[in-house]
Amino acid sequence: VGKSTWINGFANYLRYNNLDDAIDSKKLISLIPSSFTYTDGDFNSTEIQVGQQCNNESTIVGHSATQTPRDYSFTKDDTIINLIDTPGIGDSRGIEQDKENFDNILSHVSYYKEIHAICILMKPNNSRLTVLFRFCIQELLVHLHRDAIRNIFFCFTNARTNFYAPGDTLPALKKELRDNNIDIELSKQNIFCFDNESFRFLACVENGLKFDEKTKRTYSDSWDIAIKESLRLVNQAKSLTPHKILDTLSLNNARKTILELCKPVAEIAVIIQKNTKRISDHKEIIRLDKKAMKDFSKRLLWSGLDIVRIELGHPRTVCTQGDCVETIAVGADNVKQTNYKQHCHPRCGLPGIPSETVGDSRLQSCAAMDRSVDPIECKECGHSYMLHMHMTYQLIIINKDFVFPEVQEQIKKKEKSTDRDSALIPLL
Repeated sequence: VGKSTWINGFANYLRYNNLDDAIDSKKLISLIPSSFTYTDGDFNSTEIQVGQQCNNESTIVGHSATQTPRDYSFTKDDTIINLIDTPGIGDSRGIEQDKENFDNILSHVSYYKEIHAICILMKPNNSRLTVLFRFCIQELLVHLHRDAIRNIFFCFTNARTNFYAPGDTLPALKKELRDNNIDIELSKQNIFCFDNESFRFLACVENGLKFDEKTKRTYSDSWDIAIKESLRLVNQAKSLTPHKILDTLSLNNARKTILELCKPVAEIAVIIQKNTKRISDHKEIIRLDKKAMKDFSKRLLWSGLDIVRIELGHPRTVCTQGDCVETIAVGADNVKQTNYKQHCHPRCGLPGIPSETVGDSRLQSCAAMDRSVDPIECKECGHSYMLHMHMTYQLIIINKDFVFPEVQEQIKKKEKSTDRDSALIPLL
């Protein structure tokens, strides 16, 4: 959708009252590095570059261009605008990368108490509900508290070809919201249409390209429309009650806690099934072994599995990179457990970082991290902070011998072997 171009254009529209002022200033504002190809009437192509390249912006096709959230602050009259640029949704690296991006976004916005507007950028010509389109909308909304609905803005880019209107995307968007019972009423109050061709024109001029007055007037009109739409967005955001960030964070923390419990609960369920099978097998042994009561005492103990959770009492920074991890087979059935053997900071004092969340941006402040290099990496293992996480416990599966206390009690009370047999089977 041209998110980087939209952000760069937005900053320029709020700074310069018209295209002539922007050209005369010779100070194009480029918050985010971007590039595009301009082709003239003779089909000669020129590569246009704006801004300085940085590690936070990827140029790999299919990857989200923005790697981690970043703040941009600028002023319009008496209003200070803080714009948070976030990674996009639908990264070609898969759902896990989208999950990591969302975790980074939530971690980043936790430093704010409230947000006035959440801008969803879309193209105006998506007439069909593709799988990616539906995934992007649903995945975004599922992470937001329902009170954030009133602060959601839909911004359509490249809108000039659709007469500065949402175009074919609007019916598809309405259907998606309606089918998922999402109570968002699409109207002029939450729909904004832009076309950043005038910013691209300014970038071409800054790169030394020449244009006639007729072409310039066309893009000047587009610039004027972009200014009006940008100011309308800012004024609409100012008029709304800000969304409390804590509401969305609480929702996602609860969701994350439930997901984190899935693995331990599943492991416990497997252990229960195995123990139930072993008890059943042991009952069968007792039933068939009535004639060998002398050997039965050796079978009072049956070997099963148990799970032990050891609380550390403090966060521990560990590395999840392959060289720093080992897989250990534990228990009678060689259950494989992941052991994070590289303890980069055994007692980390950073608060508020969720357990088992890889790459939380706040880990950059961990004492184990070397912040003098870019990207930030661990002084202990040499790997990026984005491959680290906090652990607050150890989960260990062990072999354990279990005793039937009821059986022992009955055996003490029964003197004859026939009485012992009749007591054992019902209890098991």
